[in-house]
Amino acid sequence: MSFALKLVWSLLGVAGAIAYGLIIGGVIRKVMARIQGRIGPPVY
Repeated sequence: MSFALKLVWSLLGVAGAIAYGLIIGGVIRKVMARIQGRIGPPVY
């Protein structure tokens, strides 16, 4: 496999991992808000 192809797959993997983490984090935050009875973004 050429270097350029390895680079592309590495970047895709990193981007996929970041997107997956953001989605899971958002789902967990939304579930916690539902449990606490909050609607909308958290206000600190």
